Amino acid sequence: MQRRLRQLKSEEASASDREPAKKPAASADGTLASLGDGEIEAIVRSAYLRTLTRLPEPGEIERARSYFAEVPPREATRDLMWALLNTKEFQLNH
Repeated sequence: MQRRLRQLKSEEASASDREPAKKPAASADGTLASLGDGEIEAIVRSAYLRTLTRLPEPGEIERARSYFAEVPPREATRDLMWALLNTKEFQLNH
């Protein structure tokens, strides 16, 4: 299990090396400005690794992207985390 976790972290690090990390821009009211696809994918990958200790499937990334397009980023991130924490996969494995 620990070896798999190190492997996933290594994969995430190598992916983040390819794409320079940018902090999301904040608007005047403190909410996040719109995010690019790379930033959304980084948020989704991080959420999956932190909750389910695995990388998201391509379909899961696409679903998250479409949700982030409809909802403000801060709310979408919160909803994604709640959704992952309430999955059977999380409840049975953790």
